[in-house]
Amino acid sequence: MGDFVKINGFNYHYVKKGNKGHPIVLVHGLPMSSYLWRKVQDCLGDKYQVYAIDMLGYGQSDKPPEASLYTWNAQAERLARFIDTLGVGKVALAGHDHGGGVTQIMVCNNPDKVSHYIFMNGCCYDYCLPDVVRAMGTLVNFPDDTLKMFQPFVIGFFSALLQFAVAHETSLNIPIMQKHMEPFKSFEGFKSLIHHCAIPCNEELLRLDLKKIKVPTLVLWALKDRFLPFEAAQRLQKDLGGPVIVDTIANAGHFLQEDEPEEVALKIHNFLAMTK
Repeated sequence: MGDFVKINGFNYHYVKKGNKGHPIVLVHGLPMSSYLWRKVQDCLGDKYQVYAIDMLGYGQSDKPPEASLYTWNAQAERLARFIDTLGVGKVALAGHDHGGGVTQIMVCNNPDKVSHYIFMNGCCYDYCLPDVVRAMGTLVNFPDDTLKMFQPFVIGFFSALLQFAVAHETSLNIPIMQKHMEPFKSFEGFKSLIHHCAIPCNEELLRLDLKKIKVPTLVLWALKDRFLPFEAAQRLQKDLGGPVIVDTIANAGHFLQEDEPEEVALKIHNFLAMTK
């Protein structure tokens, strides 16, 4: 399900829901894909044009072997090109987790492409990947034959990590978990996952001038996130250059789109409605 578009020579997969209203672009994080946003899209699709993208190396998008293609800045530049290809004008842009850092860079560098910004439990400042995830990145130096031996272990590790990252045990059943992990069962998908774990987390983010983000911004934070503290949201409220609303979801973990998709969608809708 979904469509493909060429960005800088690579096939990008995305899913669109809805054909009317203001365009919204949703950007996932690690180790997810556009599938993470499916329930949020279903809730918003009757009022908006909602696009969920698979970043390069994730989901059904291409997974080239070059590590340099997966840096924060490289992903942000291609995200800007993706928005151009949509031909819908300025978009409301939402980023989560790794996608939060990518979207921060994109908004700073391309303010003319964004009408509203939604930042959800994302990488910022020196808040980024847990140390245990970064440790997986050390595998990138292993030869392919050795790396293949670690593939079942790493997929099992991320499956357990996802379960740890939600607030409700029922949010991630076995079929949903398998769908999230499916892109990494191929070796090229697995290797792209390791490349993302190996990317230096904050060098590019710490250099950002957040005052450049002047569009209306919603910082939406799940309070049961076991990885990223609410302190990050409070810092962003002070440091961004435009009007900022900080809102919370009390009963959701890091993957709030799985825990409370209806509440996520409602808060996005209310934010867009009040900041037209």
